Amino acid sequence: MRILHWFEGLLKHADREATFRALWFALLCLFALILLLRPWNGNEEYYFQLAYRTFSPDSFSGFHAVFDKSVSRYLVEYPIGWLVSVIGYDSAHTVVRTGQVIVYATGFTILFKGLKFSVLDALAVIAIVVITGEQLYGGEWLFKGTEAKTFAYGAVVGAIGFGMRSNWQIAVVLMAIATWMHFLVGGFWMVALALFHFLRTKVIAHSFQLVALYSLLVLPLIILIGIEQFGQMFQQTSPSPTEIYVQRNSHHIAPYFGAVGKWEVWKWVEGIAATSLMFLAFAIYLPNARDSALTKLVVLLLLYMLIALAVSYFDRNTFLVSKLYLFRPSSLTLLLAIVVILSELRHSMFQRSELIRQLALTTLVLLFFMMETKSSLDYVSRSDDLYLTNLVSAAEQYSDPNEIVLVQPLPLFGRLDTFLPRQLDRPTLVSYKYVPTPPEYLIRWNELHERRKQLFMGDCDALSEYPVSLLVVVDETVLDSVRGCGDIVWQDKKSYLVRIQH
Repeated sequence: MRILHWFEGLLKHADREATFRALWFALLCLFALILLLRPWNGNEEYYFQLAYRTFSPDSFSGFHAVFDKSVSRYLVEYPIGWLVSVIGYDSAHTVVRTGQVIVYATGFTILFKGLKFSVLDALAVIAIVVITGEQLYGGEWLFKGTEAKTFAYGAVVGAIGFGMRSNWQIAVVLMAIATWMHFLVGGFWMVALALFHFLRTKVIAHSFQLVALYSLLVLPLIILIGIEQFGQMFQQTSPSPTEIYVQRNSHHIAPYFGAVGKWEVWKWVEGIAATSLMFLAFAIYLPNARDSALTKLVVLLLLYMLIALAVSYFDRNTFLVSKLYLFRPSSLTLLLAIVVILSELRHSMFQRSELIRQLALTTLVLLFFMMETKSSLDYVSRSDDLYLTNLVSAAEQYSDPNEIVLVQPLPLFGRLDTFLPRQLDRPTLVSYKYVPTPPEYLIRWNELHERRKQLFMGDCDALSEYPVSLLVVVDETVLDSVRGCGDIVWQDKKSYLVRIQH
């Protein structure tokens, strides 16, 4: 009995409103577990190279697969690029991921402290978000790596937390910083913050003042992005840069993609159902909500997610708004919905049921920690590294530094196409994963991507004006197509290297 009483006391202590320090340390440990032991993801492979190219453009061949250029991520890219130049890719990756852990721990602590959450509540929110896939729909995420948008999200959640405490000026400054890190993330959530301010204060003039302050802080960035995006708007190509971008990113931005309105939204049905059910539940429960302003904000966010689906349907052939990433708020909307649910459950359950709630959340958090620990250890022990090392070594042996090593186009985001450009000391010309942003670069990327496909279908002259020396082939049927282009100089159980005969 004494043990039971001790355990119950421990649960109650963990379930009290936490100090800032306790919350921060607990979240620091959680995010370290989620982020620090995971390997590079595909987005990071791209963005770290892009960051280095931003800092040191002369370090890259004119035939490198990374040839993007955008002002919208400069605040994050330049420091990362500098880090890469000083300590190399892998060390910079560790340092930046560590920085991401600290930013997330701080931002989410401010948010949860503003909500008066306990450590148990805070950990449970993150656990539920990760377990449910980190998004409603649109392929969004919060905790699967680090890039410009994740640093922006750290500032956004901190801004919402300061809004919870009525520190609106600080919140606006953080939203401006988020926007300079990632324009779309910061821009959308500033609108949400202004709505939240109005729902809390009912003084629309003050809300407009916050928007005016924010606009002044980000005006230079708006001008730069406008020049970047619309400087090429009169360039007539077929397909257009917008069509190219939408086709490549349809899983994020175009659920009804296709010239005749091809129906692909079935892939999003689970998320749409969850969004609809939560919207109805919140709308019905709204009159009884303790924090009606936050609940109303979540209702409006869920409604927005449903409206975005309708807008995408009417935009399925024109793509006028697709590049705005209408579904990007999906992840943080899910998190805020879970925050409201847990907050309301905490204050609506009977006292005799409180222990059950605490036990349920504790079990959830412990299981989540165990799952994440196992997953991280699995990543650490996984080893295709030897295969990649051998392939890189062979490719460098059978090619000169200025010659192009071209990787076979692979389904979706093939591992080799994504991971080789950074590890190989040779240019790889184009990668399906590494899609640029400016219109003129999109046109070049699409042309190179299509001509690469032609080459691996047997058209040996498709890229004859480029110094392509080696083909990396992983499919025996493709190997049959390119046999006439050169000789097999190396092979293992997974791939072949074909030396082009010019």
